[in-house]
Amino acid sequence: MKHLTFTRILLICIFTLSSIVSFAQPANDECINAIVISNPVAYCSGAGAYTSVAATASTTPAPACWAATINDVWFSFTAVASDVSIVVLGDVNNGNWGTMPFPEVAIYDNCVATTAIACASDVTASGSVQAFANNLTIGQTYLIRVDSRVATTGTFRICVDNYNAPPNPTSDCPVGTVLCDKSAFTVQSVVGVGTITNEIDPASCMSQEYASAWYKWICDAPGTLTFTLTPNNPDDDWILWFLNCQEV
Repeated sequence: MKHLTFTRILLICIFTLSSIVSFAQPANDECINAIVISNPVAYCSGAGAYTSVAATASTTPAPACWAATINDVWFSFTAVASDVSIVVLGDVNNGNWGTMPFPEVAIYDNCVATTAIACASDVTASGSVQAFANNLTIGQTYLIRVDSRVATTGTFRICVDNYNAPPNPTSDCPVGTVLCDKSAFTVQSVVGVGTITNEIDPASCMSQEYASAWYKWICDAPGTLTFTLTPNNPDDDWILWFLNCQEV
Protein backbone atom coordinates (compact mmCIF):
# COMPACT_ATOMS: atom_id res chain seq x y z
CA MET A 1 0.00 0.00 0.00
CA LYS A 2 2.84 2.35 0.82
CA HIS A 3 4.49 1.47 -2.47
CA LEU A 4 1.26 2.27 -4.37
CA THR A 5 0.90 5.62 -2.64
CA PHE A 6 4.50 6.56 -3.46
CA THR A 7 3.97 5.60 -7.10
CA ARG A 8 0.90 7.79 -7.37
CA ILE A 9 2.71 10.74 -5.84
CA LEU A 10 5.67 10.22 -8.16
CA LEU A 11 3.45 10.08 -11.25
CA ILE A 12 1.62 13.23 -10.19
CA CYS A 13 4.92 15.06 -9.69
CA ILE A 14 6.25 13.95 -13.06
CA PHE A 15 3.07 15.01 -14.84
CA THR A 16 3.02 18.38 -13.11
CA LEU A 17 6.65 19.13 -13.93
CA SER A 18 6.27 18.09 -17.56
CA SER A 19 3.21 20.30 -17.88
CA ILE A 20 5.14 23.28 -16.56
CA VAL A 21 7.97 22.68 -19.04
CA SER A 22 5.61 22.16 -21.98
CA PHE A 23 3.76 25.42 -21.44
CA ALA A 24 6.63 27.67 -20.34
CA GLN A 25 6.52 30.98 -22.19
CA PRO A 26 9.61 32.13 -24.12
CA ALA A 27 11.83 34.54 -22.17
CA ASN A 28 11.16 37.22 -24.80
CA ASP A 29 7.38 36.84 -24.77
CA GLU A 30 6.95 40.54 -23.88
CA CYS A 31 8.65 43.62 -25.32
CA ILE A 32 10.15 44.59 -21.96
CA ASN A 33 12.06 41.29 -21.95
CA ALA A 34 13.23 41.44 -25.57
CA ILE A 35 16.32 39.38 -26.37
CA VAL A 36 19.20 41.78 -27.05
CA ILE A 37 21.13 41.35 -30.29
CA SER A 38 24.39 42.90 -29.16
CA ASN A 39 26.10 43.01 -32.56
CA PRO A 40 23.50 43.90 -35.20
CA VAL A 41 26.00 44.04 -38.08
CA ALA A 42 25.54 40.96 -40.29
CA TYR A 43 24.14 38.88 -37.40
CA CYS A 44 22.38 35.56 -37.99
CA SER A 45 21.23 33.12 -35.34
CA GLY A 46 21.46 29.39 -35.78
CA ALA A 47 18.70 27.45 -37.51
CA GLY A 48 15.68 27.15 -35.22
CA ALA A 49 17.49 29.07 -32.48
CA TYR A 50 14.35 30.90 -31.33
CA THR A 51 10.74 29.88 -30.79
CA SER A 52 7.24 31.26 -30.47
CA VAL A 53 5.90 28.09 -28.84
CA ALA A 54 3.71 29.00 -25.83
CA ALA A 55 4.14 32.74 -26.50
CA THR A 56 1.15 34.96 -25.78
CA ALA A 57 -0.28 37.89 -27.71
CA SER A 58 1.15 41.28 -26.73
CA THR A 59 -1.16 44.20 -26.03
CA THR A 60 0.60 46.28 -28.70
CA PRO A 61 -1.77 46.53 -31.69
CA ALA A 62 -0.94 44.38 -34.70
CA PRO A 63 0.97 46.25 -37.44
CA ALA A 64 -0.98 47.23 -40.53
CA CYS A 65 0.54 44.50 -42.71
CA TRP A 66 0.00 41.67 -40.20
CA ALA A 67 -2.98 39.36 -40.22
CA ALA A 68 -3.18 39.38 -36.40
CA THR A 69 -1.15 39.14 -33.21
CA ILE A 70 -1.22 35.57 -31.93
CA ASN A 71 2.06 34.31 -30.46
CA ASP A 72 4.57 37.14 -30.82
CA VAL A 73 8.09 37.35 -29.38
CA TRP A 74 10.52 40.28 -29.19
CA PHE A 75 14.15 41.19 -29.89
CA SER A 76 16.08 44.47 -29.62
CA PHE A 77 19.21 46.07 -31.03
CA THR A 78 20.96 49.42 -30.72
CA ALA A 79 21.49 51.10 -34.07
CA VAL A 80 25.07 51.60 -35.21
CA ALA A 81 24.14 52.66 -38.76
CA SER A 82 21.27 54.23 -40.68
CA ASP A 83 19.55 51.23 -42.27
CA VAL A 84 18.51 47.78 -41.12
CA SER A 85 17.37 44.57 -42.77
CA ILE A 86 15.53 41.96 -40.70
CA VAL A 87 15.06 38.46 -42.12
CA VAL A 88 13.05 35.72 -40.40
CA LEU A 89 13.40 32.18 -41.76
CA GLY A 90 10.84 29.67 -40.57
CA ASP A 91 9.49 26.62 -42.37
CA VAL A 92 11.66 26.93 -45.49
CA ASN A 93 12.74 23.87 -47.51
CA ASN A 94 11.03 21.35 -45.25
CA GLY A 95 12.15 22.91 -42.00
CA ASN A 96 15.85 23.46 -42.65
CA TRP A 97 15.73 26.82 -40.86
CA GLY A 98 12.83 26.25 -38.46
CA THR A 99 9.23 25.13 -38.15
CA MET A 100 7.29 28.42 -38.02
CA PRO A 101 4.94 28.83 -41.03
CA PHE A 102 3.97 32.20 -42.54
CA PRO A 103 6.35 34.36 -40.45
CA GLU A 104 5.71 38.06 -39.85
CA VAL A 105 8.14 40.72 -38.61
CA ALA A 106 7.80 44.34 -37.47
CA ILE A 107 10.20 47.03 -36.23
CA TYR A 108 9.40 49.60 -33.50
CA ASP A 109 11.30 52.47 -31.93
CA ASN A 110 10.06 51.78 -28.39
CA CYS A 111 7.92 49.34 -26.39
CA VAL A 112 4.93 51.67 -26.03
CA ALA A 113 4.70 52.58 -29.72
CA THR A 114 1.38 51.74 -31.33
CA THR A 115 2.67 52.01 -34.90
CA ALA A 116 5.52 50.02 -36.44
CA ILE A 117 8.15 51.85 -38.48
CA ALA A 118 8.36 48.83 -40.79
CA CYS A 119 6.58 45.52 -41.16
CA ALA A 120 6.37 42.52 -43.48
CA SER A 121 4.25 39.39 -43.65
CA ASP A 122 4.72 36.12 -45.52
CA VAL A 123 1.56 36.04 -47.63
CA THR A 124 2.99 33.60 -50.20
CA ALA A 125 3.74 30.69 -47.83
CA SER A 126 7.47 30.89 -48.61
CA GLY A 127 8.40 30.39 -44.96
CA SER A 128 10.54 33.53 -44.91
CA VAL A 129 10.00 37.28 -44.62
CA GLN A 130 12.17 40.41 -44.76
CA ALA A 131 11.60 43.97 -43.50
CA PHE A 132 13.67 47.12 -44.05
CA ALA A 133 13.88 50.39 -42.14
CA ASN A 134 16.00 53.45 -42.82
CA ASN A 135 16.78 56.82 -41.23
CA LEU A 136 17.53 55.09 -37.93
CA THR A 137 19.03 57.15 -35.11
CA ILE A 138 22.47 55.84 -34.20
CA GLY A 139 22.58 54.92 -30.53
CA GLN A 140 18.83 54.39 -30.20
CA THR A 141 17.38 51.01 -29.26
CA TYR A 142 14.86 49.46 -31.67
CA LEU A 143 12.51 46.53 -31.14
CA ILE A 144 11.85 43.59 -33.47
CA ARG A 145 8.56 41.70 -33.21
CA VAL A 146 8.12 38.21 -34.72
CA ASP A 147 4.92 36.20 -35.12
CA SER A 148 3.10 33.94 -37.61
CA ARG A 149 0.11 34.84 -39.77
CA VAL A 150 -1.64 31.68 -38.66
CA ALA A 151 -2.31 30.25 -35.22
CA THR A 152 0.69 27.92 -35.44
CA THR A 153 3.84 28.42 -33.41
CA GLY A 154 7.31 27.19 -34.26
CA THR A 155 11.04 27.78 -34.32
CA PHE A 156 12.88 30.20 -36.59
CA ARG A 157 16.17 31.80 -37.53
CA ILE A 158 16.56 35.59 -37.39
CA CYS A 159 19.12 37.71 -39.24
CA VAL A 160 19.78 41.40 -38.50
CA ASP A 161 21.98 43.59 -40.70
CA ASN A 162 22.41 47.21 -39.56
CA TYR A 163 24.36 49.09 -42.25
CA ASN A 164 24.91 52.41 -43.99
CA ALA A 165 23.33 51.99 -47.39
CA PRO A 166 25.04 53.23 -50.55
CA PRO A 167 22.90 55.15 -53.06
CA ASN A 168 20.18 53.10 -54.71
CA PRO A 169 21.60 50.90 -57.48
CA THR A 170 21.02 51.77 -61.11
CA SER A 171 20.53 49.41 -64.05
CA ASP A 172 22.91 51.19 -66.47
CA CYS A 173 26.69 50.86 -66.34
CA PRO A 174 27.62 54.52 -67.09
CA VAL A 175 25.70 55.73 -64.03
CA GLY A 176 26.53 52.77 -61.78
CA THR A 177 26.71 53.33 -58.02
CA VAL A 178 30.20 54.13 -56.74
CA LEU A 179 31.29 52.16 -53.66
CA CYS A 180 33.60 54.10 -51.34
CA ASP A 181 34.60 51.32 -48.94
CA LYS A 182 34.17 47.60 -48.23
CA SER A 183 31.28 47.92 -45.78
CA ALA A 184 28.54 45.32 -46.19
CA PHE A 185 25.10 46.50 -47.30
CA THR A 186 21.71 45.13 -48.35
CA VAL A 187 19.90 45.79 -51.63
CA GLN A 188 16.14 45.69 -51.14
CA SER A 189 15.30 44.76 -54.73
CA VAL A 190 16.65 44.82 -58.27
CA VAL A 191 14.14 45.73 -60.98
CA GLY A 192 14.44 46.42 -64.70
CA VAL A 193 17.29 46.78 -67.18
CA GLY A 194 17.57 50.57 -67.30
CA THR A 195 17.57 52.71 -70.42
CA ILE A 196 20.49 50.87 -72.05
CA THR A 197 19.11 47.43 -72.80
CA ASN A 198 21.34 44.39 -73.23
CA GLU A 199 24.53 46.35 -72.60
CA ILE A 200 26.47 43.24 -71.58
CA ASP A 201 28.40 41.03 -73.99
CA PRO A 202 26.04 38.19 -74.99
CA ALA A 203 29.02 35.83 -75.01
CA SER A 204 29.43 36.22 -71.25
CA CYS A 205 27.86 33.90 -68.67
CA MET A 206 24.60 35.86 -68.97
CA SER A 207 22.82 35.96 -72.30
CA GLN A 208 20.97 39.21 -71.51
CA GLU A 209 19.91 41.54 -68.71
CA TYR A 210 16.69 40.93 -66.81
CA ALA A 211 16.99 42.92 -63.58
CA SER A 212 20.42 44.45 -63.06
CA ALA A 213 22.37 46.65 -60.66
CA TRP A 214 25.75 48.19 -61.50
CA TYR A 215 28.46 49.08 -58.98
CA LYS A 216 31.90 50.59 -59.48
CA TRP A 217 34.99 51.19 -57.39
CA ILE A 218 38.61 52.21 -57.93
CA CYS A 219 41.22 49.77 -56.71
CA ASP A 220 43.41 51.41 -54.06
CA ALA A 221 46.15 48.78 -53.83
CA PRO A 222 47.03 45.46 -55.54
CA GLY A 223 46.02 42.26 -53.78
CA THR A 224 43.10 39.91 -53.21
CA LEU A 225 39.50 41.07 -52.86
CA THR A 226 36.67 38.69 -51.96
CA PHE A 227 33.03 39.32 -52.82
CA THR A 228 30.30 37.68 -50.76
CA LEU A 229 26.70 37.77 -52.01
CA THR A 230 23.95 36.27 -49.87
CA PRO A 231 20.65 36.54 -51.77
CA ASN A 232 17.28 35.66 -50.27
CA ASN A 233 16.43 34.27 -53.70
CA PRO A 234 19.31 32.07 -54.87
CA ASP A 235 18.59 32.77 -58.56
CA ASP A 236 21.22 35.51 -58.92
CA ASP A 237 23.96 36.11 -61.50
CA TRP A 238 27.13 38.10 -60.90
CA ILE A 239 29.87 39.35 -63.24
CA LEU A 240 33.05 41.35 -62.58
CA TRP A 241 34.64 43.48 -65.31
CA PHE A 242 38.05 45.15 -65.21
CA LEU A 243 37.11 47.45 -68.08
CA ASN A 244 35.12 50.62 -68.57
CA CYS A 245 31.47 50.64 -69.62
CA GLN A 246 32.28 51.01 -73.31
CA GLU A 247 34.14 47.69 -73.24
CA VAL A 248 31.57 45.63 -71.36
